[in-house]
Amino acid sequence: MRFSNQIAMITGFAGLLIFAVLPLPVPAQEVTFAAGSRVEGRIGTLWDHCTVIGARRATGGYLLRCDSHPDQETVFAASDVRALQGADRVAVRTSSVSPRAAVNAPGVTIAPAAFKAAPLRVGVYGCMNQDAMEVVGLQFGILDASTYSTFDGGRGRYSYSSQSGILTFKDGPFARLQRSRETERTFRILDEHGARTAFLCPWTPKNPRKIHW
Repeated sequence: MRFSNQIAMITGFAGLLIFAVLPLPVPAQEVTFAAGSRVEGRIGTLWDHCTVIGARRATGGYLLRCDSHPDQETVFAASDVRALQGADRVAVRTSSVSPRAAVNAPGVTIAPAAFKAAPLRVGVYGCMNQDAMEVVGLQFGILDASTYSTFDGGRGRYSYSSQSGILTFKDGPFARLQRSRETERTFRILDEHGARTAFLCPWTPKNPRKIHW
């Protein structure tokens, strides 16, 4: 019995020694993607090529504009964003198609700045913060080519520059405030100094003439 106990002690000590000399697993370093980076975002079970909009969110996620939905910007969890796994489709398309052909050919994406010249869509622009939470006090409706409305039913006039993409509220509840057009259906709120903020206002088909939408 004493001999068996000695064998067990030796075996246990050897196991501890092997465990001690084995290298501990090193946690993988998380990659941070800068604004403008081309990445892949997971949509359901598929990965789409996307562009990072702005810096990484305080909550850890990213705001992305993906190639399959160029008129939308969506917040993705960090776990759903990864580096490109192959050639970038945008880079390949740009190098193989001439600028003139890209404008005239059917089915080809319009140049990024072309959407600024498009008329503003009538509807409600539902502004949200960097965590994709709606902030109704900042939302605005477009009634026609010169009139806007607010969530509480306020009205005022606005002007829009098709060259700069800047919407300026001339009077009313939002007098002197500005929005910058990011896509054909999206505006970003500018602060009092004209700097871009984290607040994004995507278009929705709600009736801008109703109160509280």
